[in-house]
Amino acid sequence: MGPSGILARSWLRRSAASTVALTLLVALATGAVAGALAGARRTSTALDRFLEYNSPPDLQVYGESIDIDAVRSLPQVAGSAVGAYGILTVQGPEAGPLPPGVINPFIEIESRGERLLRPHVVEGTDPAGGPADMVALDEDAADRLGARVGDELQLGFFLPEQVEELYEGGGDFPEPGGSGTTVEVAAIVRHPFDLNPIKPADLDAVMLASGEIYLNRAFWAAHEGEVAAFGGDGAGVELLLRDDADVDQVEAVIRSMPGGDEVSLEQRSDATDAVDDARQTVRFETVALLVFAGLATLAGAVVVAQAVARQVRTELRQRDVLVGIGLTGRELANAQAARMAPVAVGGVGLGLVLAVLVTGRTPIGIGRRAEIDPGLQVDTPVFVGVAATVVVTLLAWVVIVAARAARPPVHVTTGLLGRSAATAARLGPPVVVVTGLAQLSTGGGRTARTPLRSSLGAVVFGIAAVVGVAVFAQTMDRFVERPEEHGWVWDLVAGDADDERLPTEGPGWLDDEPGVTGYAAVWTGFEDFVVGAGLDGDLPIAGVQTLVGGTGVQVVEGSRADDPGEVVLGRADMAAAGVGVGDEIVLDGPRGSAAYRVVGRAVFHELISGGFELDHGAVVAPAGLEPLFSGGDVRVDDNDYGDGVLLRHFLIDVEEGTSVPTVATSLREHFGPTIISHVPPLDVASLDSVRSLPIAFAALVGFLGAASLVHLLLVTVRRRRGDFAVLAALGARPRQLAAVLAYMATALSVVAGLVGVPAGVLVGRQAWLAVAAGLGAPTGPQVGVLPLVVVVGALLALVNLIAAVPGRLVARARPADVLRTE
Repeated sequence: MGPSGILARSWLRRSAASTVALTLLVALATGAVAGALAGARRTSTALDRFLEYNSPPDLQVYGESIDIDAVRSLPQVAGSAVGAYGILTVQGPEAGPLPPGVINPFIEIESRGERLLRPHVVEGTDPAGGPADMVALDEDAADRLGARVGDELQLGFFLPEQVEELYEGGGDFPEPGGSGTTVEVAAIVRHPFDLNPIKPADLDAVMLASGEIYLNRAFWAAHEGEVAAFGGDGAGVELLLRDDADVDQVEAVIRSMPGGDEVSLEQRSDATDAVDDARQTVRFETVALLVFAGLATLAGAVVVAQAVARQVRTELRQRDVLVGIGLTGRELANAQAARMAPVAVGGVGLGLVLAVLVTGRTPIGIGRRAEIDPGLQVDTPVFVGVAATVVVTLLAWVVIVAARAARPPVHVTTGLLGRSAATAARLGPPVVVVTGLAQLSTGGGRTARTPLRSSLGAVVFGIAAVVGVAVFAQTMDRFVERPEEHGWVWDLVAGDADDERLPTEGPGWLDDEPGVTGYAAVWTGFEDFVVGAGLDGDLPIAGVQTLVGGTGVQVVEGSRADDPGEVVLGRADMAAAGVGVGDEIVLDGPRGSAAYRVVGRAVFHELISGGFELDHGAVVAPAGLEPLFSGGDVRVDDNDYGDGVLLRHFLIDVEEGTSVPTVATSLREHFGPTIISHVPPLDVASLDSVRSLPIAFAALVGFLGAASLVHLLLVTVRRRRGDFAVLAALGARPRQLAAVLAYMATALSVVAGLVGVPAGVLVGRQAWLAVAAGLGAPTGPQVGVLPLVVVVGALLALVNLIAAVPGRLVARARPADVLRTE
């Protein structure tokens, strides 16, 4: 072993506690970064892996003009399935019979080859291929029915001859005419179209969510003819194609078959559509994890780099002695690299263990719901890349710092806190206060016995990060938890555009409900969208008319559109069109064009109509829709599609103090199941799914800061042990020696807080403004005094708690032994 190795071993032996602190710092930073990057990769691929596992159909063929068996026998077909939609009631343990449309019964009739639509079993055992009385439920159906695995359900069968009566009932269903049966829940399952988590228990609207029950082949074999069903007659089939098959070519082959030109072919499915709808949310979740990884990298780099620099400079304080015994600058740098190698390797090893534990909490949000193989995961490419980067970067930094520290010493100045110690001494505080400030008396130079500048920078960064997270999280919580912040300024949405009674009888139903204080009617054109100069794509548009009270959309600037020639726009559309309140905009609809005066800017909720987003959409008076969707006597190729407008639903205000669920239950007697309580928009749900990340980042920075502070105090004890020994020899008691370190750490934190708190407030505000701009959120940054006071108070308490550990080391040291070695 050469001189460098001997010196490295000596440093390791004499600074065991500091080595442990440094190793923990590296482990925390490595684990956070590697875990976040692995989680981002896992989240970004979860939908595709679920879709591959689920195997949705590539092609759906419907029609009686073609030989379906011949279609299923094509060489490009890997699997095929025939199914039916049952018409029945379902009764669970905790509710009465639910009518058709609330629980959707899907019956497997026949399948060949590879399996299609394989569900992810959340709980229980998949009943496919099992006995007729075993069924599966999705999570929404399980919640509605109050059923779990092992519970029994009562099914009521509508007879085939009752189908016409069901159609003509207008929502008033007759009693099932069949005998029905009892089945047992074998599994709770999840399909791609079950990924959207916005399915609260009280959401009984068919238009947004409905539970599903899956009945197997044995059920159909036992009850065919007893229960009415759509499909299952051999006139339709779903196809899963081989990996090397081209969908368009297969479609062309089917068209060329006898009768193929008359069948309906669809390349889309509910599963692929649902995954496409979820991709934007999953991308948001993935980006959030990548941002977390970037911030963790920055935080880890700052804190670890400062701590390593402190340790290297501490151990090279005796540079002159080491050079005097013959060591060169290169040997000193090599000694430090060898001394820090266990820190790098040990920290990376512990960090990767931590990263594996972190993967157990990923994916996040919808990605987590799509994960078919949850649990711990080792992402080898990410882990190897992060580990190599950390080790190489850390050792390179050690060599750079060691080379700089090996240069001749520079002049040491007193510094700000040193002058503060002298000022404090003249004011007459206890001696431990003055002594604590004096420990920070050397503010510059590589030979300073307390590395003030590096320590102050790390603490300022930590405080700024925690305060910034507090501001950001406080604002995000307000935005997510307050419905009015995302356009929901009413209590209920009621009605279904397919209900022909809605325009004539709906207002009367609402007038007769004592808990309703106001309502507005929402009208739309049959095609929902228009275009305009400068707008980016189609513009969703609706006519909103306040009928009772002041119910309407959330206008944040200007006024509502009351006249046919007025329009209220979202922020993004106003920016795209280059218009403001008072300007004119021309909109083109499927039946004509019209000019409108922009009278307001609003925050829109998705449930106003299809396509609306927080900052995207247009609202006019219902009469303002006429030129766009009726256009007088204008017709296109004698096609009436898209002509005219229809009443979509009502926005309803409930009297304050009245139970909203009670009013909703009462209104269902008239409106049927289409009564919707508050549902957050998908963008808000996406943000809600990552609410834990800012808290996790604050916790990471807190742990890094705590470990860094422990290291700082250990280094200070090491560098100033002679000073503490002199104080002890002069009569300072162990308690006073420990207090010196506490006052020193407190003073450092107070000074850092004067810079870090304002910086954190600024960073938190700007971070939220950037997120709000992307979402179209109207909520401005919230800077609460109380949270800041709590953060600062917690910081001071933590600092003093941390200082107690090295304080005990100082108090227990034997002055004679220290002075003899010093």
